Order: sequence, then structure tokens, then C-alpha cells
Amino acid sequence: MYTLEEHIDLNFNLSKGFVFDIETTGLSPKYNRVVMISYAYQENGNWVLRQEMAEEERDESLLLLNFSLLSSRFLYAVHYNGQSFDLPFINSRLEKLALAEAFDKRRGFDLYLYLKKKGSKGSLRLSAQEKKAGFYRKDTLNGKDWVDLFYNYEKGGLKKHREELFLHNKEDVLGTLAILKKEKDFQETILERLHDDSLVLDAYPGKDELRLLLYDGEVKSLDLPALSFDNLLFSQDYSNDWPPEKKRKALLAYDKKCFYENIKIELMKNRG
Repeated sequence: MYTLEEHIDLNFNLSKGFVFDIETTGLSPKYNRVVMISYAYQENGNWVLRQEMAEEERDESLLLLNFSLLSSRFLYAVHYNGQSFDLPFINSRLEKLALAEAFDKRRGFDLYLYLKKKGSKGSLRLSAQEKKAGFYRKDTLNGKDWVDLFYNYEKGGLKKHREELFLHNKEDVLGTLAILKKEKDFQETILERLHDDSLVLDAYPGKDELRLLLYDGEVKSLDLPALSFDNLLFSQDYSNDWPPEKKRKALLAYDKKCFYENIKIELMKNRG
């Protein structure tokens, strides 16, 4: 295992979360393995960039265990296309190697999916979105180049190759941070899901209550009282005489759809 750690200058606050990106030897967790994970997180008021590479096949277990340990220190993770690749890959390898519990994907916030839903113009490739956010890479490797270089490094161990491998994954994380810093609405979606020292994992309507799942190191449940009208759940502080806009702000859930910004307000009301 080879590890690098440095402080990075970033005038930006990411409360109770971390950013990460992985590198693998291929696209299938059944036949390939995780060989590098890079993280960015705040520690004692400073931003830390930590990179770990499994230089030998046997190091993958330690790499994945370190991911489980580090992620347990935070409520959530931010990633780029991690819902469809990084997290499923990590969880498959954790299961295959019988190492630790899976990372709950509901703790992940995916910038790629956010930009796709938003209808961001141009390519949604990370490199394209980085440039729009004002981040320009020094790294020139694509995914296939990285894997080929890793196998060459694994055979020969040239220091120059190691530096190139680390730079690529480092800039994946720095690029994700640049996009995250630019997307204020995305930051708000995270804040809407934070409550005290917990993260709202999920919310769904009951009969006369809103049922929440909260994560604070473990998954817990909480029910908020609500008024039910024809598949609509409102705050108990609600009147049918209110104008439509005021009603909308009191609407906690409709059928299976929940409105986290209103739930956050309701949680604060019921704090005591």
C-alpha cells in the first residue's frame, strides 16, 4: 500500500461529508479490483487530500477496509457518477472479500445525476464539467490509459508512473470539488437532508405521519405527525383556508414523493 496525504487550499465548507473517487483495473467488480481511492475532507478546519493505492493485489482488502473506516466518520459522501459505478463497485468487492458492511447508497450525493436532471449543457463527462467550473487538468490520461499504466507500474514500479497514476485520481477529486463549489443548489440539497448530527436517508408517507430514516452512524427511524388529505401529508400547522403558496410550503409529502426542504422545517419545529 502506498499513501499520500496533503493539505489543500480550498475556501469552501463541506459540513459532515467527504468527496471521493476510485480507480479500478476494469469495469466488472467480479473480475477486476479497486486499486486506488482518493478522498477530500475537512479535519480540524483544514482540507485534507488523502490518496491510497493498492500496489499489490493483496493490498485491496486494506484499501477497502480503510474506505469503510473513513466513511464511518462522516454522514455522507459526494461523488461524480458514484451511484452507478464507484459505490456498486466498492460494495461488490466488500461483499466478495467478506470485509465490511456495504456503504448505504442513500448516503451518497451524485453530482453527475444532479447535472443530468438539471439539464446542464454540453457533455456530462467529468473533464467537460470541470472546465465549465474553471478547473483545468494537468493530467492527460483517460481511463484505459490509467489501467495500462497501472499494470506497467505493477510490473516495473517506476516512480514516474506512480506520480502519473496519483495525479489522475487527485484531479478527479479536485475537479469534483470545483463543480461542487460552483453548484450552490446542489449544496442546498445536502443541507436540506442534514438534521442536527444525522442525515435523512429516506422519507415516505404513513397514514397520519411522515416516516423518516435517519443515519448518525447507524440507521434509526422517526415519525413526524402530519395531517392526511387524499394522499397529501401536511404539517399539523395547516389550514385549508391558506392561499396555494402557503399550502405548498406546508406540504410534507404527496403519495410517495417527499419534499425534504419542508421536512427539514418540520424537524426543526419538533426538535424538542
